[in-house]
Amino acid sequence: MLRRLYRQRRRLAVLFAALTYAVWTREGGLDGMRYALKHELHGNVTIFAVSMGLALAIVTLGAGIIMSYLAPGMRRGVEGFAIACVLSDQLLRLDTPVTNMIPDGLGAWFVFMVLYVCIVALLDGNLLYRLGLRLPLSLRASRTLDARPETIWGHVASDDGTMSADQRQYVKRVEPRPDIGPETFEVHYKMVRGVTLAQIHTRTAWDAPRHLKYSFAPADHARMGGTSIGTYEMTCTAREDGRTDVTITQHYLGLGPGAWLTMWLDDAGRDEMDSIQARVEGRPDWSTLGWSMRVVARA
Repeated sequence: MLRRLYRQRRRLAVLFAALTYAVWTREGGLDGMRYALKHELHGNVTIFAVSMGLALAIVTLGAGIIMSYLAPGMRRGVEGFAIACVLSDQLLRLDTPVTNMIPDGLGAWFVFMVLYVCIVALLDGNLLYRLGLRLPLSLRASRTLDARPETIWGHVASDDGTMSADQRQYVKRVEPRPDIGPETFEVHYKMVRGVTLAQIHTRTAWDAPRHLKYSFAPADHARMGGTSIGTYEMTCTAREDGRTDVTITQHYLGLGPGAWLTMWLDDAGRDEMDSIQARVEGRPDWSTLGWSMRVVARA
């Protein structure tokens, strides 16, 4: 259960840095803090800094608990908040006729909120991807699971003959596409709000239940071009004690900035391994991927 919170460590570090930046700039940096301590708080700068750091850490931890367990769908707003904190502060520092007209207090908050909404919209959409801003991403996770290779294969491989019951909740169907090429399939994934994501999988290795590798690309590039193009590979090595060494490697050739940030901040590769481990070992799935799968299953 705590792994889900740990997987958000990168996002929490970004949030802590953003909150620290906001407090630091609001107090006017080190000189401003020293002035406030000397003339207003009559305290020690070290004690104040440590106390403020602990307070921000507690706030960050509380936010992490909320977005990990109570409202996972809100976690993607953290990166928008962090970017808007920095940009709004730098914008208001500009000495221009427009920025000089912005009043302190509510005016600054209005600028922040406008930037926040715009940044979140940009990260959630695929405009930046269409403009050519694409970033590669590689994910790798290795673990020893308390299950046989055959069981693990059924939870990972998109194969109509071997898919497990939980995988069928979000994989709607697998259709052969010999018209595109040999060992090529169109896989339809169930998404929220009745949306279906169709991917073209071309298998380059398919040795059940030990090794699989395939390339993937959206079936509709015009509509889903910003989602995913790359390769996925899994190896399963059985051990004498009945467990299995599993390694999953994913390479994305070019993701939009929003998708890249989400997957990197989610520690997506290890989070997926957490989900697989929970399902094959018959335990509650507390991973972010597991939460997503339950949302899709209820849709």
